[in-house]
Amino acid sequence: MAFSALDSRLTGPLFAPAATAKQFGDAARLAAMLRAEWALAEAQHQQGIIPAKTAQAIAALSPEQFDLEALGEATALSGVPTIPFVKALRALVPADCEAFVHKGATTQDILDTALVLQMQAASGFLLDQITRLVPALIALAEREAKTACVGRT
Repeated sequence: MAFSALDSRLTGPLFAPAATAKQFGDAARLAAMLRAEWALAEAQHQQGIIPAKTAQAIAALSPEQFDLEALGEATALSGVPTIPFVKALRALVPADCEAFVHKGATTQDILDTALVLQMQAASGFLLDQITRLVPALIALAEREAKTACVGRT
């Protein structure tokens, strides 16, 4: 199941070329959500809010440890992927760390941060494409500057 047009097999090619599609797939989303939760826990540990063990436990996890099918089914019930993700994350860390996972964060905090991490991962390819596209657009505009066009002002 696609979360957005970007990771849909049907509409994805309209918005994300194959080189970036992987950056917006389920595995990348899970990895980014995990990185966001780790960064939150690490920052909270550095401020003395939660024990270091929690950040270390999150850092030791990988996206492959999550059951995508189960998360998808639970997302359909909760309306957002963060709620079942956090529940699964808490089940994967030691019991004495569970209460400190996702402390003080909202579901949107994690989704937004994860999306920015995904965009950052794709930015190199996109910047290269834009760098190559702009000179071609300039050349086209210069070549067609005097071409008659209905409605052109």
